Amino acid sequence: MFTFQEARNQPLERVGREAQKLGEFGAQVGRGFVLEREFEEEFYGSNNLPERIRILFKDIKARRIDEDALERACHGATTLLREASLMDNAVQKILLAVKNSNLLEQTVLVRRELSALESPALEACMPHGAGNEVLFALKKLWAQDWSFDAALERLDHTGTYALEARPTLLLAGAKPEWNPARATQLGVEGLLEWGGNIVGVFTKA
Repeated sequence: MFTFQEARNQPLERVGREAQKLGEFGAQVGRGFVLEREFEEEFYGSNNLPERIRILFKDIKARRIDEDALERACHGATTLLREASLMDNAVQKILLAVKNSNLLEQTVLVRRELSALESPALEACMPHGAGNEVLFALKKLWAQDWSFDAALERLDHTGTYALEARPTLLLAGAKPEWNPARATQLGVEGLLEWGGNIVGVFTKA
């Protein structure tokens, strides 16, 4: 995991475009960090999720989708994600990053990279004490990839239910709002703010 300043020097495919862009704005960005793509990959691998999900979806065909079967497969997949365990080493790293980023005792937004000018899919939590709520929010967010609508959209657009691991962003805040004026000032297509700090940025390049 990396601060947004550190993300500027990481490969794009590892931390994502938004994390790198947030790093360019320095002190204007709210407290937070990014979990690199490999973090989610390790979670899936350590719980044998790719194979277990493949079994659930083995009868799903993109050309002729049985929606009842797809709904059952998605329910099974989201259950697998929620019940799967993060490795102890990963847990310790996340909790330390939450503490070092001063995210304890306040609302934290756990979300994916912004991909359009719309409200991001996110899970808000309030980490108290050790910050375990962040871990629950993280798994809940990842489980959203296996909702019926998300899986159906992948099947319609890519012909497969499969997905690639992606970076995850964690930032202080609650109910961020778009600020078109500040976005124009900073030369980006869209910008999310909370408490006067930048907590999200969308750019096409």
